[in-house]
Amino acid sequence: MAMSKEVVRLFEQRKQNQILENLKNKLEKHNKELNKFASIVSHDLKSPLANIISLTELLEEENDGRLNGIF
Repeated sequence: MAMSKEVVRLFEQRKQNQILENLKNKLEKHNKELNKFASIVSHDLKSPLANIISLTELLEEENDGRLNGIF
């Protein structure tokens, strides 16, 4: 009787381990997708900001201090 209970417990534990392993795999997949998304968003935000900074610096150089009184 004790042996059968132990066998049942081991099977239940194995099933739980498989469930946990599946959940871990899903979480890892979602984490990779989230990292990829964050990387794309970061790049997409940096590119326009770099252009704005460059144009602002160019305007500042071309106007040689004439913009200081405006802001």
